[in-house]
Amino acid sequence: MKQPPMNIRLSDRLSYKQARNTVILAFLLGTILSIAQVWIDYINEKRSIDSQVRAIIDITHNPASRIAYNIDSELAQELVLGLLESPIIISAEIVDNTQTTLAFARRERSDSRYRDLSDILFGSSREYREHLQVLHDPDEELGYLDLKVDTIAIGSAFLKRAGFTLMSGFVRSLTLSFILLVLFYIMLTKPLVKLIDSISRRDPEHDDDAIPCPYGHEADEIGVLVEATNQHITSIQGNLNRRLAAEDKLQKHLNQLESTIEQRTADLSRANRKLIASNELLDQARNDAESMANARSVFMANMSHEIRTPINGVLGMISLALEGNLPTQQRHQLETAYSSATILTQLLNDILDLAKFDSGKMTLEQIDFDLRNCIEQAARLLSDNAASKSLYLSIDIDPTLPERVVGDPVRVHQLTTNLLSNAIKFTEQGEVQLCVTYIDETQDGLTINIEVNDTGIGIDEDVLEDILKPFTQADTATTRKYGGTGLGLALCQKLTDAMKGSLEIESSPGHGSTFRATIPFAHSKALVAAPSFPERVNADAVLCLCQHGLIDTLEKHLAYWKIPHQSLSDPRGLQAHARQQQDTNYVLAIVESEENAKVVREFTPQISIIFAAPQRDLLAESELKTHGFDAQLILPLQRNELFHLLAGMMEYHVVHQPSDKTACESINASVDILLVEDNETNQKVAQAMLERLGHKVTLCSNGQHAIELCGAHRFDLVFMDCNMPLMDGYQATRQLRSLPSYQEIPIIALTANALSEDRQKCLDAGMNDYISKPFRKDELARSINRWGQQTFNTQPTL
Repeated sequence: MKQPPMNIRLSDRLSYKQARNTVILAFLLGTILSIAQVWIDYINEKRSIDSQVRAIIDITHNPASRIAYNIDSELAQELVLGLLESPIIISAEIVDNTQTTLAFARRERSDSRYRDLSDILFGSSREYREHLQVLHDPDEELGYLDLKVDTIAIGSAFLKRAGFTLMSGFVRSLTLSFILLVLFYIMLTKPLVKLIDSISRRDPEHDDDAIPCPYGHEADEIGVLVEATNQHITSIQGNLNRRLAAEDKLQKHLNQLESTIEQRTADLSRANRKLIASNELLDQARNDAESMANARSVFMANMSHEIRTPINGVLGMISLALEGNLPTQQRHQLETAYSSATILTQLLNDILDLAKFDSGKMTLEQIDFDLRNCIEQAARLLSDNAASKSLYLSIDIDPTLPERVVGDPVRVHQLTTNLLSNAIKFTEQGEVQLCVTYIDETQDGLTINIEVNDTGIGIDEDVLEDILKPFTQADTATTRKYGGTGLGLALCQKLTDAMKGSLEIESSPGHGSTFRATIPFAHSKALVAAPSFPERVNADAVLCLCQHGLIDTLEKHLAYWKIPHQSLSDPRGLQAHARQQQDTNYVLAIVESEENAKVVREFTPQISIIFAAPQRDLLAESELKTHGFDAQLILPLQRNELFHLLAGMMEYHVVHQPSDKTACESINASVDILLVEDNETNQKVAQAMLERLGHKVTLCSNGQHAIELCGAHRFDLVFMDCNMPLMDGYQATRQLRSLPSYQEIPIIALTANALSEDRQKCLDAGMNDYISKPFRKDELARSINRWGQQTFNTQPTL
């Protein structure tokens, strides 16, 4: 369809815009030039006033001087009247040297329409004074000539010229704009309008003719524009034809796509129905898994409670028996039974800890503790296990390790115990070594490296990652031969991750394994100094005749304390060493066998000998001298024990260093305790422990009975079991807290429930503290020492 010719308003046409812009520019330029011309004329006119007056004065000076000299009033009057003939002078006066006016004349100022503007530009009037003197006597003052000039004559002439100049410039600008408008229209706008009209009337779908070029513009910019437009139209026409062909193909593809989409939609609907059914099955499976997890948690909690209750009786009775005077063989048997029950408790703790990790309920403490003592106690606990397999268990702790750090001592002890237990289990012969160093220290804390090396069976590289999974060992043969649950290393991995550390394993079959736990700790604010000897130690040296594991540890400690020493691993080299060191006087010797003691005694009869052996191989005090020993040292070595033993035998007085060992002594006063426990065995265990601590104990088997006893008597402290018949410990505690006399009395949970939520449940019920079964006497003592003082501070006033 053809389009009508395009009508363009005059103000929008290019010729008008060009003419307008040109005229505006020319008008501004002409105006600026006219203003400049007027300004120059103004400056010249302003100067011409002074020039004209000066010329009049120069002409009048001599006659006026002679008149003043001769004092001729008539000639003076004629002169001033003649000066008024000038159009610019309106007043003239001649005064002699006596200040007498010889002549004066004036006339009124003339009116003019330019007066106000002229006065602004040139001033309304100007006054001039010329002093009179004669040529033959220029120093003699004859008087003066005063003239007053009106500037209107010059100002009006200037303003007329300025108006003409500006008006003529404006007329020139208008004339130029009209001429340019006509020229631009003829040369630019008219051919462009014709070109636009040709383009607008053309139908791109049917017209194939080229757009004609306006006459006379074939070689200029308009001709080039027409040629470029024709080329673009030709290109657009070709593209349009190709697009129409493509649209036809696209339509065919769309039809095919619609049928494909319909088919895919039907397939998707079927798949969606299957997915909905699958999701329903998954939801059911998830609900079943959650139910199973909840059931497992309930089962583990109940299992923990049921196992801990009899274990508490076993451990409690054994610990009470070990406090008596027993034959050595029976003591060793009971200690073995106690160690086995402790390991069983540790296994139970591992299972519960893994459950805590899986449920995200594991929390770590950040308290100040003795890291060295914590690790040494863990190694000492497993010394009998190593000795039963004839394995050499040694500890090598860096002497420069800080005395106290901030962390979770329970988890560090648990980690160390599991790593050592695993190494001992899979090592048939040789040794197991525990090394502790710190590898990095900053202002915020330090990083500790706990490394366990063994000479055991080793692990294949392809199963290293699998052994860190729960209930997983290297292979089924290993499980059948060595037993175990595979929980220890899995728990170690989770513990190191929880403490923001790492666990590395290096192993090869037949060459042993190395487990390296790297754990960060914060610095302790407590300033505890390491035990040390005086700067000048006895010059007599210490002889160490031991295996390499113990020698390495002894050498580090003796060198740290600056004690002279000599180390030998083979007694056969003692004779050659004695010949080379004839001047050396050994005051002490540390040996690991009676044979080595005899060899040392032969070369140094007066030397004191220390027997170093595991707990199970120690001698009775009465047998030491018989076997040639003066003292004995328990292996694996503990630094503080070595320090006090050496200080005692070398007769040095040292200041006692604090440790993390909690004393079991009771507070000074006897505490009246109510023990609420439904298990008869645990009643006996707890009663015996508390009575040996010096306290008075009243037994009770359920919460209802406890309420009745507390209503009749005020106890100083209550140990409360949680799961009991008739009334449990939680309900009993709440009722006790409602009694005025028991709102401040300490109530301590004594329960086999060991999960973190159980502890919080006890605190929420109103209990002050929490002790899990199996408990030890020192735990009871520590709790009484902590809460017993509160009892005496809150005695009621009668």
